[in-house]
Amino acid sequence: MAYKLIGQTLGAYRIDALIGVGGMAEVYRAWQPNFERNVALKIMPADESKRPEFAERFRREAQMIAQLQHVHILPVFDFGEFKGRMFLVMPLMENGTIATRVRGRRVPLDQIIRVGTQVGDALAYAHQRGMVHCDVKPGNILLDERGNCLLSDFGIARLLGSAAADDDPLGTPAYMAPEQAAGTQIDGRADIFALGAVLYELCVGVRPYRKDDAYSQTHGAPRPPSSINSSIPQQLDWIVLRALAQKREDRFADAGEMVRALRALRAAPTRGTATNPPAPPGTHPAAAHTKPPRTMHKRFAWLPTLAVTFALLLIVLAVGSAFMPQPSAKSPLITPATPPPQPTEVVPCCVMAVLGPADFTRCPIALNEGFYIQDIHKDIGCPSQPAALNRAAAVIEYESGSVLYFAPPGSNDALRGVAYVLFKDGAALRIEIGGKLPTDRLGKRIADDPRATSADFQSFEHGRVFRMRGYEDDQPISVRLVDGVRGDWRTLRSH
Repeated sequence: MAYKLIGQTLGAYRIDALIGVGGMAEVYRAWQPNFERNVALKIMPADESKRPEFAERFRREAQMIAQLQHVHILPVFDFGEFKGRMFLVMPLMENGTIATRVRGRRVPLDQIIRVGTQVGDALAYAHQRGMVHCDVKPGNILLDERGNCLLSDFGIARLLGSAAADDDPLGTPAYMAPEQAAGTQIDGRADIFALGAVLYELCVGVRPYRKDDAYSQTHGAPRPPSSINSSIPQQLDWIVLRALAQKREDRFADAGEMVRALRALRAAPTRGTATNPPAPPGTHPAAAHTKPPRTMHKRFAWLPTLAVTFALLLIVLAVGSAFMPQPSAKSPLITPATPPPQPTEVVPCCVMAVLGPADFTRCPIALNEGFYIQDIHKDIGCPSQPAALNRAAAVIEYESGSVLYFAPPGSNDALRGVAYVLFKDGAALRIEIGGKLPTDRLGKRIADDPRATSADFQSFEHGRVFRMRGYEDDQPISVRLVDGVRGDWRTLRSH
């Protein structure tokens, strides 16, 4: 029985209490005396641990999981074997999970976006390293004391599923993608589906697919969240329903794309009604949309008010002129020597479609206050998140290009952040944290040490814009990313 382990010493860990028992493992609170801290021990089932092939696979999986270093992934401290049972050692999280915190309640919009961006970013990081979670669900999303999410049990479902029957799919049925439930080959898009199911549950308080849900049985898709919870904006409908698309090719291409959509919603959450996003295939016409709604950029939010005020002023002037004395034929009219200057035409870039289509060739876009890009490349689209000012950065120059590093948010260590490789031929390449540089194309380093600097940085729909101090004469640089990784770059003019 599980309770027999309490009080025993497992290597360097003293088992103090049983936290939980599930079909996958038993979890205990334990004391690690050399660090004077409590930890969580996840002990695998005894029957599985005795199988030699399971033990070998466990070691490989544990080593891979331990290499995942991400702020929203629960780290693995240690792993080993105790009396023939394999175990993992992890931080002890005592603030519950999304499942225990929510329990069928609807969650405010800002918290939904927070869960989606944090878990989605963790998935994007793991997918880029070839790891699929296979069991994303509220019970595997732990919370720290500040309410931040930590995704747990990476690889556990796949590990235990290796011993299951071929027709017994991995994961939890309520959050499984169709291809996962069918037992076919899966990729990161199965995790995207599961995250969409989690967000749907946070929106409306119930799971998206239930046996008694006639709507989903009839239309092949769950009811749009906003039709159940009126506080949900249609932009979030689009994000969630796209993640829940039955065909994986209709979902987000990767978790990073889903995170960017959620961050754009966080930057300007509105209930867009002028234009609506496309629903995934199979969605009922009542939930179908045409394109993602564009909310008005805050810099242009005053335009409708100004237009109404100007129209009222014209009416007042027209009415008043009827009661003013008209000049006689002998009364000279004072006319200017030259026509008065006409107001500069303003073409808003990132506003709702009712104001007209965007014209990126004539419209300035602000990278930050007081800094405008006049000839921003139209292919990078509108800003998807607020600008980051004075972020720590570094430059390393090579024979055939330069590598620009940007520190992660909240850090001053640029070399531990994302890098952009700018080749002299105009090509650009985005390198994720810990990724490998294309040294064969860059050639030899010109300088031994990186040059520390700082940068203004902003993400757009299809690229990035940044200005690094002391690089390219302080001019802003536009990087257009075709697939989120590869693209081209150029220096922009600013005023």
